Amino acid sequence: MVGLTKLLVTGNALVRVPDSLCALPLLEELYLSDNRIEALPEGLGAIKTLNKLYVTKNRVQSLPEGLGSLKSLEIVHANDNALTAVPEALATAHNIKFLHLARNAIAVLPPALEALTQLRQFEIEGNPCATRDAELIARIGARLVRAWAFTTDTGPEIEGAQVGAAESHPAPASTAAPVVSRTSSHSSSSSSS
Repeated sequence: MVGLTKLLVTGNALVRVPDSLCALPLLEELYLSDNRIEALPEGLGAIKTLNKLYVTKNRVQSLPEGLGSLKSLEIVHANDNALTAVPEALATAHNIKFLHLARNAIAVLPPALEALTQLRQFEIEGNPCATRDAELIARIGARLVRAWAFTTDTGPEIEGAQVGAAESHPAPASTAAPVVSRTSSHSSSSSSS
């Protein structure tokens, strides 16, 4: 298993991720969505080849600080969990292109996330911070292909740096398989990668 580059263990009712997973030096893609995982091993930051992390629809309460040391990390899908914060160290993973943190309990976003200059998609809807940090989200969203920040009441939707109607770009459904949205001009389509 040392040569494993992709691990798909979605929908298996897992409650914990073994620390031994962090000893897979060639792992590039880790799919842990649709389980019951509450914590991710801090050692994930030791997997220097990791570029895709999918933990959507779990019970994860925090992302490991070590993710910030991953220079190859491009995709973090952590929608529909119990996250209460985003580690500031995540902003040092400069190659992140897709950061999906929708429908968690994140109260405050670290301003350091503005350092993610490669970011192309940012989902933060359904979190308390979507209202509180609307200006920060708008600044981050100004350079994105697509960004969502819906408030929980009847407040504005922030899409990129613009306020618009919710139906203009509905957020993609969370799935175990990766969903990448591409935009050319003002239209968008979804395809799997």
